[in-house]
Amino acid sequence: MKIEENIKDTVIKCYENEQFVSEYNRLTNSNFRETKTPLEQMIDIEIGKTSDEILKFIDFVFKFVVIPVLLKKEKTEK
Repeated sequence: MKIEENIKDTVIKCYENEQFVSEYNRLTNSNFRETKTPLEQMIDIEIGKTSDEILKFIDFVFKFVVIPVLLKKEKTEK
């Protein structure tokens, strides 16, 4: 399996994990994936907030999940 597929799978698993998302929101003072009214959702989409939040979440997962795991794996393989 390619590393890109592993990263994508990791991001999806983190996204689907309610506790992970809750802690992400707490640590980043965000409200990622919190329930919003249809009007709030439409406004967020129009101003690009949803895309920005998704990119920030992916960046967070990459920095604090993917990279540490890869570094740990690299150390154990030496």
